[in-house]
Amino acid sequence: MPQARASHVKGMDIPAWGPRGVPGMGLAYMTADRGACHQRAFPIDYEVGGAEFNGKTFERLEVHGKAETVANDQNFIAALDTFVKCDFGTFGISEESYRELFEAATGEEFSQDRLYQLGERIWNVSRLFNLKQGLTKKHEKLPKRFYEPLPDGPAKKVTNSPKKMKKLCFKSTTIIEAME
Repeated sequence: MPQARASHVKGMDIPAWGPRGVPGMGLAYMTADRGACHQRAFPIDYEVGGAEFNGKTFERLEVHGKAETVANDQNFIAALDTFVKCDFGTFGISEESYRELFEAATGEEFSQDRLYQLGERIWNVSRLFNLKQGLTKKHEKLPKRFYEPLPDGPAKKVTNSPKKMKKLCFKSTTIIEAME
């Protein structure tokens, strides 16, 4: 019984942002390489903060389009983590500034495409490592309680179906074939 009520993904506790009112965050938890981690992707910026992704904004409770934002965040953050930087710096330092810092330190050009390609490669290696350790599709799920509707508040009675979230989950991951 206690295991059934434990709020975790892949053994990592759910942080402060419960995914019932922000489904993209649930998707981020499901696909994060180390479990329910808000430091691998943070789509709340798009869901609640009104940030644009590819020129579009998103309705908070809608799931459409969230897989792409999560995959993009995961690749970007994985690349930035190689800079050995403080996560709080990303709120004040632009992507362009990070690339300029890299170029100043190494003398190499570091384009936006190269940054995201680096992150995608890191993400793929991390997922392959997890596969080798026995983590499969069945581990990429939210706890049952997050499919139950909230009793009150702005997301009252809103639910995300496990089937819909799973479909989005595998749409957002790069190595889909390896998860079979």
